Amino acid sequence: MDKRKDLTFGEAVAALKEDKKVKRAIWDGYWFMAPKNTSFSFDRNNEGYIGSFAFNSGIVVAVLKDGGGCAPAQPYQSDWLAEDWQIVD
Repeated sequence: MDKRKDLTFGEAVAALKEDKKVKRAIWDGYWFMAPKNTSFSFDRNNEGYIGSFAFNSGIVVAVLKDGGGCAPAQPYQSDWLAEDWQIVD
């Protein structure tokens, strides 16, 4: 996968499967494919809760901007159709 900055959603998914991080040009955060049998935790949020999750199969994780933690990624229809996906170094 090359370092073009005009990837389609399908090309971004292929990059995720190659253990690369991807993002949209309009995002500050990024997505990555977490390995199987992985757990994550992150610092307290504004309400004082500590967030964590674990899963048995691979999952695409969204790392949120400004240290906002991480969450399972959820694409919108506009993400599926976008052609501004990028590979993050």
